[in-house]
Amino acid sequence: MKRLYFSLLFLSLNCIVFANSFFVKATIDSTLLLIGEQAKLSFEITQPQTMTVKMPVFSNTIVNGLEIVERLQDTVKLDGSDKIQINQSYVITSFDSALYYIPPFDFVADDTVKSNALSIKVLSVPVDTTQHAVTDIKPVYKPPFDWMLLLRVVFCVLLAALLGVLIYFLVKKLKHKNKPEEEGNQEPARPAHEVAIEQLTTLKKKKLWQQDKIKEYHTQLVDILRTYIENRFNINATEQTSGELLNELRPLFAQDASSYDILKRILSLADLVKFAKWNPFPEENDKSMTDAFVFVEATKEPEVSAEKEKELDNTPKEESAKEQTEK
Repeated sequence: MKRLYFSLLFLSLNCIVFANSFFVKATIDSTLLLIGEQAKLSFEITQPQTMTVKMPVFSNTIVNGLEIVERLQDTVKLDGSDKIQINQSYVITSFDSALYYIPPFDFVADDTVKSNALSIKVLSVPVDTTQHAVTDIKPVYKPPFDWMLLLRVVFCVLLAALLGVLIYFLVKKLKHKNKPEEEGNQEPARPAHEVAIEQLTTLKKKKLWQQDKIKEYHTQLVDILRTYIENRFNINATEQTSGELLNELRPLFAQDASSYDILKRILSLADLVKFAKWNPFPEENDKSMTDAFVFVEATKEPEVSAEKEKELDNTPKEESAKEQTEK
């Protein structure tokens, strides 16, 4: 009776140990590789579903010389009981010929189980020196000169130059052809004093200083006079200061001091308004406009009388040219 009791107790303990135990099996799909070839290393763990097994962690190599190319996804397989089968696989390779020993690795849960040891041999690629002799590196190869490419480039350059010359002469011919027509259609330039008087009249009608736009009024008035002087006397009046302009006009007005003084008075008042923020009296604003009309009328280009113009028209071209030369 006691013997039967101990037998039943022994069988129960074996069942408990078996239920909590797990197994590890290491496999490799090829034990002989050439340098650079790849093999698949797998660890097959059979364990209870409720058990957590701590597996070894590899960084870049399994052992020194065996590199990990890729870590494959773990697979889980049920065997129809309370156990599962986990496959942990790695793709490995080696670039050194040698016999590599893969030692047992620890798998830890309630107990520590070691995997079985493996070995793999990596062979170098054999070279048949009798068929393929080892030679030195070849020198840099210089390609032959491409004469057809040179001819194409020269042809394109000459064609472009020819087209450029043709376009230049064509444009020049068209300009020369249209020039007389353009000159014939141009209206004769108006006298400078007519334009100035028209602009002064327009400015007067604006009544700027009456609207407290005194600076704008004097600025436009002086600009009209400067443009008139530039067109009338062929002087760069618009780019000069008042002092520079008066100095250049002084010899021209040696016989007409009153016109010179009028212009000087207009420019001086305008400079005070623009740069010194001077506020002139209404009489001074009006007088600048009146003086501007007087200056233009006094300095305008003399008009040729009708009889003199007719006389000049009837004068032969040779005599007219002679007179102009003598003058």
